[in-house]
Amino acid sequence: MLRRGSDVPERLDYEEWYLAYESLKWIPELNRFFGAWSRALSFAADGEVDRVFPEREVPIASPDGRALVFVRPGQSSDIGVYTAEGDPIYEVTGLNISDVV
Repeated sequence: MLRRGSDVPERLDYEEWYLAYESLKWIPELNRFFGAWSRALSFAADGEVDRVFPEREVPIASPDGRALVFVRPGQSSDIGVYTAEGDPIYEVTGLNISDVV
């Protein structure tokens, strides 16, 4: 995980993780965990971080697992869409998440 204020992923103890991150979610379509604080992370059950997204919330996966949708906090009509590999696809303004997924 990323320690607060750091850009270098490292293994954190549970207590640090609990204090440092606001969200934790298992996304079965990708077989990955996602955590979020100042950015969103994708990681395996062993804690190995494989992707870092410039988003502040955990995503919602498309039903086929090929896309990740991030709702931008405080701007409920702004959405960032990425491939499951972490590449940005597009940004959407003025739609609900159900219109995108």
